[in-house]
Amino acid sequence: MQSGAVDAALVTAFRGADISSHYPRDPKRFSALLRNGDVHLPVSAEFERRLIAAGAPPKRVMVHHDGIDLRRFPFIERTVPTGLFKVLFVGRLVEKKGVCYALVAMAKLLRTGRSARLTIIGDGPLKSSLQALSQELGVTEHVVFAGPQPLDAVSQAMQESHVFLAPSITAANGDQEGIPTVLKEAMAIGLPVVSTRHSGIPELVEHGVSGYLAPERDSETLARHLSTLLDRTEDWTEMARAGRRKVEAEFDSERLNDVLVEHYREAVQERRARNRQWP
Repeated sequence: MQSGAVDAALVTAFRGADISSHYPRDPKRFSALLRNGDVHLPVSAEFERRLIAAGAPPKRVMVHHDGIDLRRFPFIERTVPTGLFKVLFVGRLVEKKGVCYALVAMAKLLRTGRSARLTIIGDGPLKSSLQALSQELGVTEHVVFAGPQPLDAVSQAMQESHVFLAPSITAANGDQEGIPTVLKEAMAIGLPVVSTRHSGIPELVEHGVSGYLAPERDSETLARHLSTLLDRTEDWTEMARAGRRKVEAEFDSERLNDVLVEHYREAVQERRARNRQWP
């Protein structure tokens, strides 16, 4: 990359694998971009920290969350299960989503005598191995692999479920989530969530307030959190409301789009100011 007296500003968003996986493997590939880019927009404070450590000027790094359209995810009060406890996962069936740990957690929950079902919406390269694992764990009757579904069907599944499970992990190649969009959608619609202390997720989910967090790859703690939700159904209403408030305050796409426009405008103004000083 070469600098020049042009008005166009260079604004780069960092969303996940770019800074968590690709950069550590090839840092030189990013050096000119991080040094000369006008604005860097990581989707989480965790990625902000990494960008600055990688050499991006701190004043040019600003967290900009991905937002969701709150109108598509209206808040619904949860009903306490009188029979089947419905757990939902939505996402690609890839390593960083940690679905294998969800299956083990379900097996542990079921061994306590709970009546539960895990619905998995999504597809990916690990589908066959995950189906084999569910057979090995003896939970095939309690797990539904629903495949990829349109947004309306996902929203309907969220409305009909009792808890959203997102056991994200750091993949072997370093790939990490930013802050999963489906977690924001689930919290907006009023689902208590169980997730992990992974990447930017703790910036969204406050443990014990809007959901529960477990260490990565800790199926035992995931199962315990699911059991706690079943034992403390009186907490669901406030937990769901806290989640909705969090998403409304920090992840509303309409507000964030306005902020993004300002980032672009400021980047162009700063670029033009520097160009006026160009020899």
